[in-house]
Amino acid sequence: RVLFRSVLEYVSNPKTFIEIIAKQNFQQIIASYCTIEKFSDLNQRMSLNWKSHLSIFDLIEYFTSNGYALHKIDDFRNNTILVFFQK
Repeated sequence: RVLFRSVLEYVSNPKTFIEIIAKQNFQQIIASYCTIEKFSDLNQRMSLNWKSHLSIFDLIEYFTSNGYALHKIDDFRNNTILVFFQK
């Protein structure tokens, strides 16, 4: 199992990062991310030095296209929590 919390916002190429993590064959991945749906002000995101600005749909696509199935979505303090299991 792996947990990303306040990580993906600082990754310049989250799609590649997720591809690399998926190759590690974790049974479960839990990702916490502040999506653009929750915090859409791009200037503020950039002022926080965030490098990625993804929608919830982007995240789901990146994980599901790398062998994971979405199990659960939740919200916590303006973050979207996504739980994936290996297909």
